[in-house]
This record gives sequence, structure tokens and C-alpha cells, in this order.
Amino acid sequence: FGGTTSMHDIRTSERGKKTTEQVTRWNENLDKAPKFKGTLYRGMESSSGDKIKAYGTIGSIVTMKASSSASHSKSVGLDFSDRWGAGNHLLIKIKSKTAANLANAAPEEFSHEKEAILRAGTKYKVTSRKATKTEDGNFVEVTWEEL
Repeated sequence: FGGTTSMHDIRTSERGKKTTEQVTRWNENLDKAPKFKGTLYRGMESSSGDKIKAYGTIGSIVTMKASSSASHSKSVGLDFSDRWGAGNHLLIKIKSKTAANLANAAPEEFSHEKEAILRAGTKYKVTSRKATKTEDGNFVEVTWEEL
């Protein structure tokens, strides 16, 4: 995938619906990547109550506004959710059909993350939600199914 553009720059452009040369190259490379069909996990730490509501209301449709990473590994998703810290924490279990599988393309230092990329514009339906109170906040696990 190479280049000097960061994932942050690409996500910012996608959210603003800007088509830059970097976004075009990013999408061309994702098109060439093997597709992942199966379960992925995305953890989000200190999520606001609004984000948890938007991402975790059963029956709602969530559209990815920007490319986002997820992992084949639930433990990696849990690590990114920082479920043991203070605040609200969200783990999204994603039943994917078309994520770009980068698990074998990552640099060695990140290979443990077993990464896949959820593409901007992809739609998911929230099919389940389980909330647990913790000593320091809330832990919410939701399931999305790709439409």
C-alpha cells in the first residue's frame, strides 16, 4: 500500500467526501486486496453515549463514512476498546462480506493485529446489542451484518 499519506489523512478526505489522488490510490489498492468474508472486531474506547446509540441501536443501518480498520481477532478488538479503562467502551462484532483483508500485507510489527479494512460507503445493519456496567463506565458489544 506504501506511500506517505496516513490513514488519518485518507479518513479525513473520505469524511469530507473529497476525492484526492491518495484516496483514489488507496481505493485502487483496496480493490486489489483479497476480500474477507467472516467475523471481524472493531474496538472503540471512550465512545460517547451518542456514538454508542448511533452504532448500537438494533435495527438501525450504519454507513461507514470513512475507511476503518477491524481485526480478525476478538482480543485485538477488545484491546482497542480499552474495556478496562474509565468511560464508555464499544466492541463491534462485524459479519463482513467485502472487507479488504490486509492480514498478510501488514508490516511485521503490526501483523498481530490481523487487520482488514471496512470500506467507506459500506452499509451494516445492527442486529444485537449487549451492555454491561463496569466499575468505571459501560461496556457495549454490538453486532453488525453487512448488507
